[in-house]
Amino acid sequence: MNLALFGRRLREPAFATLLFAAFAGRHLLAQGEARGPQADGARAGQEVLPPPKDATELAERLAADGVVFDRVRREVHVRGDLLRRSRSQQYPVEYGIVIEGGFTHEAFAIVKCTPSLLNACFLAMGLAPGTPRRRQLRDPLPSREEVEDGLVEPWTVQPPTGDRVFLYVRWTDPDGTKVTRAFEDFFTDLRTMKPLPLRGFVYLGSRFDEILVGKERRQAFMADYEGNILTIHPDKSRADNCLFDVYAHDDEPYRWADVADAALPPPDVRVDFIFTPLPLDGTRPYEPEPPVPQIALPPVAELVAASGNPCNDGSGADWAAKLSTRDLIELCGILKRSRHAELRERCAVALGAAKHDEAIGALQLMVRFDRVAEVRLAAACALAEIGSEAALHSLVDIVERGAEFARDDALTALRWWSGEDLGIKPLAWRAWVDRRE
Repeated sequence: MNLALFGRRLREPAFATLLFAAFAGRHLLAQGEARGPQADGARAGQEVLPPPKDATELAERLAADGVVFDRVRREVHVRGDLLRRSRSQQYPVEYGIVIEGGFTHEAFAIVKCTPSLLNACFLAMGLAPGTPRRRQLRDPLPSREEVEDGLVEPWTVQPPTGDRVFLYVRWTDPDGTKVTRAFEDFFTDLRTMKPLPLRGFVYLGSRFDEILVGKERRQAFMADYEGNILTIHPDKSRADNCLFDVYAHDDEPYRWADVADAALPPPDVRVDFIFTPLPLDGTRPYEPEPPVPQIALPPVAELVAASGNPCNDGSGADWAAKLSTRDLIELCGILKRSRHAELRERCAVALGAAKHDEAIGALQLMVRFDRVAEVRLAAACALAEIGSEAALHSLVDIVERGAEFARDDALTALRWWSGEDLGIKPLAWRAWVDRRE
């Protein structure tokens, strides 16, 4: 760190106020199992450290916590480790980065620094805390029957607001090769079987709240208290207690993603995490989130009647009537969330007949993961009926990397649509897709 530059900034009253406020929450470090602002006696007796007196003391604390703050490059480097191979193997990953005492069994990575100390670095870069994704109840509320059927959700998701920060992981391979990869590279989007797009995270800065320690009420910096730095879970109830949230317009980026184990660094290598407001040179480019498409569709009953899907046996007319007229995104949402298999099947048939590539992701998920065989096959045949190169390649992707039951459904759909049987090898089917006019 350039202490002269930081020292000048430290003497600025506005900056000093922000910085020292961050340090006021350094007490109640991550020990014990209690969670939440009313945990009686949680982490009692922890030392409360005063804010640093000057830039030199701040640098010493940063170094002791394994934090390197490069103000000129606007980068923060934090020493850490991955938990995927140890504590979180059998759990879904719901937090990107935590400290000891956070939700380590559900986390991808762990760092040893104090969150409020780390937060001071982002304040020093001039970042302003934003707001997380949040769910807002509809007004008026939909009927209970519609919600239970999965026809509509009782809320809408409001996108996050605030400064964007990108996260990278850096390590040195045993052969001496230095590797830097975006955090998103370690997660495979199960809708596309590709790494999640590089969109970064919104800076929230956590918050202060009152907690109960024994019989005494104290103000705590919640990221210090709960021990979670980056949340990626779609349930946003604790997002504002973290320093960062996923930058997305909906609840789905990491819900339909799995850790790409092959992309992880070798075991037992030192790992550093890099936070920066701009994508690093030499890494993959930032991909802005596309606007949500508004694609109007004919009534579902008309689409089902026009479909050639072999799973379209004429049943489910009552569900088609309930669906009435929906746009494509609504229909995809119902397909993914409804508990009624027959309703999901009607949605799949209608989406296939609509022939829009924007439905491929939702249909592919159903082929891979739906619990009901009829729904999986209907979704596979819907992809075939869409008939585009992207839709047919998505079926071949399932043949190549899907579970056995999903591969069978994808092969059945390809044979139905092509009128040929090219066996079970994905290479032959991919060549067939590529040579079609």
